[in-house]
Amino acid sequence: EDRDVTLRLYGGDQEMRIRQEIVLGMGGVNLLTRKLGLSPTVYHMNEGHSAFLILELIKNTIKEKEVSFEVARDIVSSKTVFTTHTPVPAGNDIFPISLVEKYFKEFWPRIGLSREDFLKMGMKPCEELEQGFNMGILALKVAGKKNGVSKLHGAVSRELFGEVWPEIAANESPIGYVTNGIHTCSSVSYTHLRAHETLSDLV
Repeated sequence: EDRDVTLRLYGGDQEMRIRQEIVLGMGGVNLLTRKLGLSPTVYHMNEGHSAFLILELIKNTIKEKEVSFEVARDIVSSKTVFTTHTPVPAGNDIFPISLVEKYFKEFWPRIGLSREDFLKMGMKPCEELEQGFNMGILALKVAGKKNGVSKLHGAVSRELFGEVWPEIAANESPIGYVTNGIHTCSSVSYTHLRAHETLSDLV
């Protein structure tokens, strides 16, 4: 049964997807810290797929430091980064509330939250409680650093997720950007090689 979760990345239903993302996020934290004995100072979430790591970090922080949920969330915020890649709503996993309840109903008491407060972590402030649990919003609400993958993408993401921060203008949402770079020598060399191969084919 466990092997089915990691057998295929795409193609399963939403229940398989939430199970995969629990393994990726929560299991990933425990693999690094408990099994490998590492102490990461920063956790980077590449899209919302691994955002459940936030919940595991909060739970572990509450247990280790004997602090409240609010304090643990602030600690976790200081060491998490979220990069969004897909500037359309469909690019962000949204799980039905029934699935979130199935897998987390015994978890939210462990971090000192009610059902409602837990579910709101994955929702825009104005949304009805039963709209669905959005992984991107979970990451945005907690991660201390948030960015798109280009200047334009950062601007688009600020508009797309503006409702997460209703008290400020969308274009002032706290989402920055990073610009992906290239290794110039490798890129020029590869381009030159491909051009030479193309010319050889033509001859």
